[in-house]
Amino acid sequence: MSRPKKQSQSFEFEMISGFLNVFMAASFVVFSGCGLLSGHKKPRIEEVPPYYQHNKTSTELQSYHDQERENMATQVHIVRNREMERLINSEKKEEKEQQWQEETKTTQEKREKFWNKFKFTDKNFLRSDEAVRISSNLDR
Repeated sequence: MSRPKKQSQSFEFEMISGFLNVFMAASFVVFSGCGLLSGHKKPRIEEVPPYYQHNKTSTELQSYHDQERENMATQVHIVRNREMERLINSEKKEEKEQQWQEETKTTQEKREKFWNKFKFTDKNFLRSDEAVRISSNLDR
């Protein structure tokens, strides 16, 4: 399986040229990618002034707008507080309603237990001597 010398040299040349082509392509991709990434500048973010400052209006108008902004902020807090109170009150109502349902359920169970003591499910008891004695005591 020995190859002729010319054929082995061409095979080696093809291997080396293939390796060089792959290496050059990889290095091109790496260097071009690094250049593309470093070329982008970070966006510059500026706060836009309120609309009344664009026209350089009077200080009275600016102070009026500032007061209105503060009033709106306090109104938002008031509305937020009202909503929070409403939510808390609704939660308390739900808890009270649930507690009331539990209480009615327990009282009904207690009533059933109490009246079950006086129910006579045993028919033989009604015919017994003790039943006769109880009924005679009730008649007196």
